[in-house]
Amino acid sequence: MTSSPEQLVRKWFEDIWNHHRLETIDELMDETCVIHDPGTIPGDIRRPADFRAIATALHDAFSDLHVEIEDVLAVGEQVVIRCLVTGTARATKRPIHIGGMAWGRWHNGKLVEGWNNFDLLSMYEQIGALERPSI
Repeated sequence: MTSSPEQLVRKWFEDIWNHHRLETIDELMDETCVIHDPGTIPGDIRRPADFRAIATALHDAFSDLHVEIEDVLAVGEQVVIRCLVTGTARATKRPIHIGGMAWGRWHNGKLVEGWNNFDLLSMYEQIGALERPSI
């Protein structure tokens, strides 16, 4: 039975982020996939191994990382989600509560392109790494 792109996105977030099942990256991410993410350096994630390293680093940084998908819009091979990310920073013991959006294009059951946009400024403020300037 073939899964729809919406089902694949839900599996991606549930497995990788909520249950730390990194093998799902290899299962669902095409070897030629590019994920554009302004929160990573240099900005594009180009291989499953690179994405696995980022996922591991985020799980190491946040003890109880959880992503709740709040809205999904699926059209053909494209899926857009709006989500809420929560967790606790291991270094500061401070909680985070940030919004984000992700767009993905799926082909033959694999993620082939993605764009992420998460409120990292708010996350850095919440963990105490930045202070909001007073205006």
